[in-house]
Amino acid sequence: ALGSRIQGLKEEIAALENEKKGYDKIIADMKKLDEEKVEFERKIQVIAELQAQARIPVRILDEVARLVPENRIWLDSLTQEPQQLTLSGVALDNATIAAFMVSIKQSPLFADAELSRTAQTVVAGQKLKSFGLTCGIKGPTPAPEGGEGAGQANPAKKGS
Repeated sequence: ALGSRIQGLKEEIAALENEKKGYDKIIADMKKLDEEKVEFERKIQVIAELQAQARIPVRILDEVARLVPENRIWLDSLTQEPQQLTLSGVALDNATIAAFMVSIKQSPLFADAELSRTAQTVVAGQKLKSFGLTCGIKGPTPAPEGGEGAGQANPAKKGS
């Protein structure tokens, strides 16, 4: 009686261990799925960051165009590096350059503005001020409501 009960318990233990082995496979599969989920979430995050960064140049150009005083500043060049923007152009006077720099400093996209050079120049018989400046670029920000550049219609003037 006792021997058969011991034998029955051993068989039950063996059956439970076999059942446990089946669960071990399920647990391993769940762990693998969790690892894949983490990897997919990482990839989605990278894609989201790339999409946000892809919009930055468009937003920067739009903001510069909005900030340039029409018929007072003419940009000759604009160069973007990862976190810096370099602008050069011609302005009517130093006060116009200063006002432009203040506008840049107040912009949510730019960190600061620093004048790198100014010089008097003559364009079409007019005494003007050529200038160069740099400003920092802040990180990606959400697009304005209504899409890129909604409601902004002040294109940058480029001329001689």
